[in-house]
Amino acid sequence: NDLVNGVKNTDGGVQEAMLRALRGVLLHAGGTVSPPLLSSISAAVAPLLHSEQEQVRVGAAFTIGVWARFAKDDELISLTRELVADDSSGSNWISQHGRCLAVSFMLKHAASRLDASLKLIVPFVKSCLEDDKAPMLEAACMAGSYLAVHAGNTGRDAPARDMAAALASLSLHQITDVRRAALNGIKRFAKRSPQGAAQHASAMVVSLLTCTKERNIPVRSAAERALYYIFQVKAKGMDAINAYVKNLDGDNARQLQDCARRVLTKVVDEESDASADEVEFDEHTSG
Repeated sequence: NDLVNGVKNTDGGVQEAMLRALRGVLLHAGGTVSPPLLSSISAAVAPLLHSEQEQVRVGAAFTIGVWARFAKDDELISLTRELVADDSSGSNWISQHGRCLAVSFMLKHAASRLDASLKLIVPFVKSCLEDDKAPMLEAACMAGSYLAVHAGNTGRDAPARDMAAALASLSLHQITDVRRAALNGIKRFAKRSPQGAAQHASAMVVSLLTCTKERNIPVRSAAERALYYIFQVKAKGMDAINAYVKNLDGDNARQLQDCARRVLTKVVDEESDASADEVEFDEHTSG
């Protein structure tokens, strides 16, 4: 209760610290937190998704994501529907950003508990992926990737395909940070749902090949790693790539084979499962 009151009655860096501490309790002992206290946590934290301070929004979203693991079913459904509701009043982009971040972290930490609301979540994430502001698109790439992972791992082909296509499109965006967020989202999808990503490779591969020509090293590296995971190079070597090139035209086929020989077969598997944009969001809150 002290932490909940601290979250409500402080601001700035102190509030961020209170959110980190509250999140730590949930991460390590969420299963022992009483239902009334869980209710008070969501009531205190959800309004912070609309904060003018980005780090507070991120911290609140991360906390809501972990809260979703342990919340009562009816409260989880209620908050999820509130977050993804069609906002006819036209909330400002800051509120939309906070809501998108919250859905991202909920999909990360409690995707299996969101199935009852998935028909509402999918169009919400799609709309976020069509926004025109870079921070919104970066958050949406994170949400879209976790939605793709869950859809790919549970046999929901349509949302997995739609998210893959949207991320591939944004990998060619004019803003570098958006391209990186999209590429890291594709990599996350391929890493956490290998079968789902392989099934929808055709929606992503040509865009990824375009990105491997980038002069920007982080963007190029993210594209190469995304291809590495899509084709499961560590486990399959060149086999999946050699089979897939038959689906490509001559130039793209040659580029993929060349990239595989020069780069993909030499990639070292990442120890951490957190990709760059996920680390960025998570480290905002030291979670």
